[in-house]
Amino acid sequence: MRRERPSAGFTLAEVTAAMVLTALLAAVASRPFTRGSLAALDAESAAAELSLTLQSLRQQAVLTGREHGIRLTRRGGRITQTQLYEVTANGRVPLRFRPSIDFAAVRMTSPLRQFAFQADGTSTAGVIDIQSTHRSWRVETVSLTGVVRVTEREDQ
Repeated sequence: MRRERPSAGFTLAEVTAAMVLTALLAAVASRPFTRGSLAALDAESAAAELSLTLQSLRQQAVLTGREHGIRLTRRGGRITQTQLYEVTANGRVPLRFRPSIDFAAVRMTSPLRQFAFQADGTSTAGVIDIQSTHRSWRVETVSLTGVVRVTEREDQ
């Protein structure tokens, strides 16, 4: 008598079922990276970059003994330009360094347009709220200490 050997490959139904399961898993895994969450990541990175820029300006003010600051230009709730400056005997001088803050996907809801740090490390107190579709961050400086804080805010 002849015995039939089991086949060594997969049937078409098995391969199709595996492909369908893989596609479903890929769809579920990619869902967190929809357009809204990418905008939230852009807003989060913009808040972090703004915080680091402010901390760097504060350090430069203390090291050089001269006021340093950042001026934000807004149009329709969006920041269109940032300019860092140093105050010298000749007035306000723009710094060559340009921050790589990308505010394209976020909105700034605060009216503040400038942060300044004095030679002793103090600052003009200020708050900037950076907002994406579902999440927002607050970047603030404390006037007496010049400390820069970033906090995630609850959805409103």
